[in-house]
Amino acid sequence: MELIVHRKLSFHVAKNIYAKIESFSMFSDILRKFQTDMDSNLATADARGENKKAFEVARNALRKKMTVEDIIDLTGLTREEIEGLSG
Repeated sequence: MELIVHRKLSFHVAKNIYAKIESFSMFSDILRKFQTDMDSNLATADARGENKKAFEVARNALRKKMTVEDIIDLTGLTREEIEGLSG
């Protein structure tokens, strides 16, 4: 009888430990996804900031009467993007 109680108790403890490990694993997956999303959001924000700066430089270059070709070389923007600023 004592052996059966001990085995049931051991099984219960093992089951609880497994549940905690499984919960931790799910939490780790959520945390990993959150970190990936944050990294992606930061990369997107950086790209938008760089693009905004390129347009600002292009506007200033147009005011200084630089050629579109020089502005393309300077900013990496397309001809259409630059011509859209002057119109």
